[in-house]
Amino acid sequence: RRATEAEELLRTIDTRGLTGPVAAVHALARFEAGLALHRYEEARRESEQVDPHYLFPVQRDQFERERRQLPAPPDHRRPG
Repeated sequence: RRATEAEELLRTIDTRGLTGPVAAVHALARFEAGLALHRYEEARRESEQVDPHYLFPVQRDQFERERRQLPAPPDHRRPG
């Protein structure tokens, strides 16, 4: 429930003006919400927006660990 509420609140933020550490932390929060809700494709997309350079070492370590634990993306290629 908390992840759902967090996601709803995060969607209300106008991200067009976010840069640097604020953008990184916002993307990290979206990544974590997607992960908690088992929306792995969304989490994967958000993870690409996180600049680990702006995270504290503990945040960076946890982010990298969680990103490595994401299930592999589905293979949408068709045979033939």
